[in-house]
Amino acid sequence: MKNKTTFVLPLKKWFILTFFLTLSLLGYKTTNASHFAGADMTYTCLGNNQYLVTMVFYRDCSGVGEPNAANIIATAASCQQSLNFALPKKANASGFVNGAIISSTCSGVLSTCEGGSAFGLRKWVYEGVITLSTPCNDWIVSYSLCCRNTAISTLASPGAEALYTETLIKNNNGLCNNSPQFSVNPIGFACINQPFNFNQGAVDPDGDSLAYELDDPLNLSGTPVVFAAGFSKNNPFSTTVAGPFTLNGTTGAASFTPNSQQVGVFAVKVKEFRNGNLIGYVRRDMQIIVGNCGNNILPTASGFSGTTNYVANICAGESFCSSINAVDPDANQTVLMTANNLINGATFTVNNAAIPTGTFCWTPTPADVANNPHQFTVRVQDNACPNNGVQIFS
Repeated sequence: MKNKTTFVLPLKKWFILTFFLTLSLLGYKTTNASHFAGADMTYTCLGNNQYLVTMVFYRDCSGVGEPNAANIIATAASCQQSLNFALPKKANASGFVNGAIISSTCSGVLSTCEGGSAFGLRKWVYEGVITLSTPCNDWIVSYSLCCRNTAISTLASPGAEALYTETLIKNNNGLCNNSPQFSVNPIGFACINQPFNFNQGAVDPDGDSLAYELDDPLNLSGTPVVFAAGFSKNNPFSTTVAGPFTLNGTTGAASFTPNSQQVGVFAVKVKEFRNGNLIGYVRRDMQIIVGNCGNNILPTASGFSGTTNYVANICAGESFCSSINAVDPDANQTVLMTANNLINGATFTVNNAAIPTGTFCWTPTPADVANNPHQFTVRVQDNACPNNGVQIFS
């Protein structure tokens, strides 16, 4: 009998490749924006109670500047501990500290990050090593900064709300755990009356099981933001009759069809389990802008073999090859297809067509058997103006 693993029930005898739809719709401008458009924090255990903490801050380029450092607090109520740390900006490969532009514009169009007028976003990474003073089972590492984007329409008073994010670290009983890592940026752009799907793209380096739940966006520790009338953590957007905002607790996929121009926020907590026990969590706070998009239809990527199935079960030692098709019904547009976080030992080749096809091939070994899915992402990006249409499938 060949080894396999499953996805929903982590039996040890099935492989799974999982494609979760994520979406980034570009082409909408905001005004009267501050600077805080999203954040999340993750960590890597270095041993001896030391952790490399990474805090990611997403800045609206039309607002005020980003902070020079991220001042985080680590508290453990059970041990009566409170520590302060300053995380510096992380330098890029060239040694220069410069936030990466994560918005995409067509040729010749400049975003607000580049001195133009098209919507622009930068991703700033703050990173540093912290030492937790003693083993505790409830270290909360947090970061807070004012203020949220004043263009947010689903909060009662967005400019008065800070954005707070945190992560749970347990380092008692010799535990040296690595948190889940996000592989997809948490900023989304949706079009009125078009279905919107966004997946967190969380991957656990230790192979632990992950569970997702909607959480209150926070102003301070334990203090939720105040939503405007009709909105809540479970109903963060105004939607069509097609259905309410939903989050899949197993896959982390969020979906809804917005019915009007709006700017909303929601938060997701990703819990990490090992042998059935909670060993940590991370939170992600996200802003989604909904508007009248210039792109009629966004590009998409199919599942395996051109189908809508983004899951494949493979036996160890079995050679698996499958096509993934880009689709864009908009006339005269071209699509760029790329793969990221490719599975070790796998290949992904793309032809040179204007609407390309990618081919994924992999032969897993018995050493690749795991309880959790092996995942990679496929990104499709068109050349719509002023902002490109982008979707990411996992």
